[in-house]
Amino acid sequence: MCDRAPGLSRHFAFENLSLYDENLGKALQNNANEAFNKGLDNALTKRHFLWRGSDITQLLVEIAQENACRAGFEELIEAGLLGFSQRDALSTRPNAPAGLILTNPPYGERVLAKGADVPEDEAYERLFKAYGNLLKQEFQGWTAFLFSGDLEIRKTLGLAPKRKTPLFNGAIECRLFEFPLTAGAYRPRASAP
Repeated sequence: MCDRAPGLSRHFAFENLSLYDENLGKALQNNANEAFNKGLDNALTKRHFLWRGSDITQLLVEIAQENACRAGFEELIEAGLLGFSQRDALSTRPNAPAGLILTNPPYGERVLAKGADVPEDEAYERLFKAYGNLLKQEFQGWTAFLFSGDLEIRKTLGLAPKRKTPLFNGAIECRLFEFPLTAGAYRPRASAP
């Protein structure tokens, strides 16, 4: 986003090596900063995107906003092009006719809602069936990218992925699923006899 180089503001260990050329390093840093400033100006002028982030936990929303500001995106927040809110994923609705959804839904112990009176497996299944239905019914024409440690989440969602990219979250084997979204509702697959 905005042509921001990864690690733009950080110090790298290789800068301590004796063969490191400080002048070259500063020139590269200046070039990266100029590219980022041009990218920000372009985004603020053309307004060709609208990013929204949310989480059910307010503390995580605040941390995300602080991180965006530390990364240099405060102007985008002030301009309304980048925003964060506390909300349940099931209350999310589209803000445009088409777009991208990037999500890392909970898996494991984070699934149980406060005060849930059902077993964890049932809570999980209910949540992701409802989320799959929401995506299909409300976000037709969008594409969802879902990162999960549950390698079979696509079945619970009732969605067919276009791609499944293997990735790791530490030692946890995960997948980045790409789902082109079309209209429909969850229909369980027939069981084998």
